[in-house]
Amino acid sequence: MRISDRTILTTFVVTVVAAAVIAGLVLIGSPGEERLRRLDARRVADLRTIVNSIEDYWRRHDRLPTDLTDFATEPDLSPHTRDPETDNPYEYRALDSTSYELCSVFNLPAVRSRTDADFWFHADGRQCFFLEMNTNGD
Repeated sequence: MRISDRTILTTFVVTVVAAAVIAGLVLIGSPGEERLRRLDARRVADLRTIVNSIEDYWRRHDRLPTDLTDFATEPDLSPHTRDPETDNPYEYRALDSTSYELCSVFNLPAVRSRTDADFWFHADGRQCFFLEMNTNGD
């Protein structure tokens, strides 16, 4: 039985396409994993915005907010204070008069890149970031 050139070509093309799809999934991950990565990136962006809002609050009131609901009384401070996936509030805790921590639960460990600040690097699971107000006025 002779295999036709058309069958060989079709088999070759299907194999190349399948290999490309598999390689793509290996390199960038599954769509579900990409969704988790985007959620974690959103969490980091939210935490950065919260930090900026806390700094603005500090400049206005010369104190840290008691909790994240304090932003509701500030008309131009409206950071996302809830997790985009679970809708649970991010954890905030003043440690003393000038330092605090922000916590979130991440789905995946962060991948280090040259453009990301190492400060926001995180493992998977619950991670807390320690921050301190600059009281020198700089």
